[in-house]
Amino acid sequence: MAPPVPDSSPSNARTPSRSSAEDVPGEVRGNSQGSAISTLSGSASVVRRVEQRNELTLLQLSNVESPVVGTPDTTPALPLGPLAEEDALDSRYYNENAGASDSEEEIDDDDIRIHGTELMNDQHIAKEDNRVAQALLEDFILAAKEEEETEEEQPWCFGAPLGWKPPSAPEGWQIPAPKINKGEPENFNAIDNPGGWCSYTYQAKFKKGTGEYLYHSLPTGATPVPANEEGKRVHAGWEFHYSGWSKAADHCRHGASKQKMFPLERGGSLDGGALRKLGLNKDRMQEADGAPDALFFFQLLLPIHLIDQQRGHEPVKDDPRQQYYASVSKWTNLYAVGELDLGAGYGHHYKNTNAAELLRWDGVLVMDGVRGGSDGAILRRFDKRENNTAFDKYIDKSFTKTRWLELKRVTKLCNNLTAKKRGQDGYNPAYKYDYIFNTIIHNVNALTLRACLDLCGDETTFGHQGFGEPDSGLLSKILGKPGITKGMQTVVVCDVDRIRPRAFLHRHKKHRKIFNQQGPNEVALLWEEQLQPLTTFQNKYAKQLFSIKPHLTWDNFFSGDVITEYAAEQGFGFTTTVRRDRLPSGVPGKYWHKEKTTPVAHRPKAARFNFPIVATKQINESHVVFTSFQSTSSCNIVSVNGLNACTLYAHSKERGLKNSKRRWAIEMNEARELYLNSYGGVDRLDHLMQNCKMSYR
Repeated sequence: MAPPVPDSSPSNARTPSRSSAEDVPGEVRGNSQGSAISTLSGSASVVRRVEQRNELTLLQLSNVESPVVGTPDTTPALPLGPLAEEDALDSRYYNENAGASDSEEEIDDDDIRIHGTELMNDQHIAKEDNRVAQALLEDFILAAKEEEETEEEQPWCFGAPLGWKPPSAPEGWQIPAPKINKGEPENFNAIDNPGGWCSYTYQAKFKKGTGEYLYHSLPTGATPVPANEEGKRVHAGWEFHYSGWSKAADHCRHGASKQKMFPLERGGSLDGGALRKLGLNKDRMQEADGAPDALFFFQLLLPIHLIDQQRGHEPVKDDPRQQYYASVSKWTNLYAVGELDLGAGYGHHYKNTNAAELLRWDGVLVMDGVRGGSDGAILRRFDKRENNTAFDKYIDKSFTKTRWLELKRVTKLCNNLTAKKRGQDGYNPAYKYDYIFNTIIHNVNALTLRACLDLCGDETTFGHQGFGEPDSGLLSKILGKPGITKGMQTVVVCDVDRIRPRAFLHRHKKHRKIFNQQGPNEVALLWEEQLQPLTTFQNKYAKQLFSIKPHLTWDNFFSGDVITEYAAEQGFGFTTTVRRDRLPSGVPGKYWHKEKTTPVAHRPKAARFNFPIVATKQINESHVVFTSFQSTSSCNIVSVNGLNACTLYAHSKERGLKNSKRRWAIEMNEARELYLNSYGGVDRLDHLMQNCKMSYR
């Protein structure tokens, strides 16, 4: 195959970070009338702590940069020793995709996510995995003793290291003699070959049983669509391209390219005016000990005080947030007295609780997690027996064990008296824990000036071994989630550049049906009921959070023709990996990369650096691009209003130090890069929550 024309633009760089405001104390810009950008720029130590992502769930929500659009630490680095430098490299690779290890295992997503470095970093891989990893890393080139570069020297393709070449046919390999008696063409050059594929990767395929020649195909079974009289390759409304594709106009995700996948103009911003009104200042961003005021940021999301504009209870005038602890304390007391008959003269005396006490109750869980967690056995923190190292004096000072258990029994996150019951219109099987999700989402949106135009969606899972409501689908067996076999799931949509959730949907069977498939139906419900209103001023926040319709990334559970066409008709952006059983209908599977391959085989390795197969179509004003390519196996990604071009280039990777440093390239295209850089937002959220180690039973 002829190599792609090298791109003269500079090598790929991470999206530039937002500049901070020099004239605003507290490092927050923006107000309700402006379109400013809010940033956090504290001391170098604070920035380093943010980059290390230690216990930063609250900081993430208060405008800390995430791995997708990072704020670099400009503090001059001290010289590191060999071991420390190796550890720094490992940490950097992990931070680039902190949630990958917590991602669900999907049929096609695994093919996209596996990289050679991840295989080599695994300390527990089996002998067979070592053989796979060795095969993937055969194409390293040593980088420590590179010769001086000449002006004429160019990389094999955009993004590849100088001197690197892709895998090719083994030395001494010859084209097999054509089986003319089976119908195979005698001359390879006479075969339809729009991708310019070499004879090593593009070989004859024969019918099983009879051995009759069918066509030439790639290792994944892909063969080209025949050209029509006009020279175009069209099938079922899709036009196929085999040497890259691009549009003349920058119509989708304006400003995005392979060099800058997430331009600054698509980023989001908190509402600086609202935050100042609620008390945000420089001292709260960084206290005397160098840390932020954690309780202040916590109560921005889950307010402690009463907020009721209709009754005039507003400690801060025009506070846009939804109250939390005041409601929970009221519902808890109603449940304890009204339904459990506590304090009615029989049994133990019950004292009504309040918002401050419930905050301390939650604080016990947080403190238990700070000390490493207790796997649910939290009562050991109250045990004062000698030699009990699990005892915590701060927890013991906040609560007696009996009072903590009493509140554990009666705490309610809903009003049982007014909640709609089973069989009534509008009944929600998840009403018992819906309020805390609703409060967090509401307050994040209420404190946002404008939301990021690139979002990602996925389900988050929490274990529960109790019994759910019959036929509701709320509680089910969970597959592919480490440590969880039974529980509940909630679909969450959040920004890709920061941990800011925008919408949620509890997974159960009582939702309104738009589509029969669960994943596509959930996407459509989230768009119609929660996200689309944010593109106008006609919503409960009375402000337009999305300046244009946003782009959302999902995994292949949410894929399918119905949701692709729905997104195109609605006009919002949509990108997802596609399962092999959900490839576009009407197009035979042989026209896509569909069959599985093994990464240890040499022929599939050589085929990874072919141009992707790109199929395009237009639905109303929306542009639909289906990208089919081979990585470690076949991969398929569909994008609606997400891509302006799709071609072959590479990402350079390096490993090792000094004379042992080696560099290699990983095949890449715009569809794959968009997905890889945007699918992991909810996984990072899961990862941060898991690190908090908060649980009880």
